Amino acid sequence: MYQVATTQGRIDLAQARAGLVPLKHITHIALGTGGHALDDPSTPVPPTVDDAALETEVLRKAVSISMADSMTVRYSISIVKTEQNGTVFTEAGLFDEGGVMVARQTFSGKTKEADIIMNFDWDEPF
Repeated sequence: MYQVATTQGRIDLAQARAGLVPLKHITHIALGTGGHALDDPSTPVPPTVDDAALETEVLRKAVSISMADSMTVRYSISIVKTEQNGTVFTEAGLFDEGGVMVARQTFSGKTKEADIIMNFDWDEPF
């Protein structure tokens, strides 16, 4: 798996720490089917800091937020049995309340099957 904070996400964080703008809350995780080598979903291609969107977004869900430990925020979504069956997910994006993608992951393909609920957790360490 590869993961990067986007340039815009880093700018927003820096400006918030400087007191220039309020820090926007993370509200959604989007999942997609891009971010891999051509015709090989088992081989992720590293995201870049300049990514502003997923290559092929297919699902966006509101997150639930918890603390995985004292310095790690965990964003979680669940894909229920009736959603996205047969989809091979290979990328994810973390989005703030303004709709800006602040981080992106690419990973080996994960296939959603009809008889399971797929849980997806994104840990953001500080």
